[in-house]
Amino acid sequence: MNTGIDVGGSSSGTANTVSNYGITGIFSGFVSVSGSIMGINLNNCLNSNVAYNSVTCPGLNAAGTVYGIYFQASGTVPTT
Repeated sequence: MNTGIDVGGSSSGTANTVSNYGITGIFSGFVSVSGSIMGINLNNCLNSNVAYNSVTCPGLNAAGTVYGIYFQASGTVPTT
């Protein structure tokens, strides 16, 4: 697992803009995101921050599920 991932920082000056996603076909075959499209995806990350970002999707033309910001975790947290 990754720790301390920061997407967007601590103010609007370090923010990101994610736009025009969700208008294509499904292109990922990874197990935890199969059939989905994400603007920002954090998978199995601990103590992470996603803030001050602008995520816009103008219209959906996707066959799967569309997420703006998606935090997902599965399995067991490591002990060390």
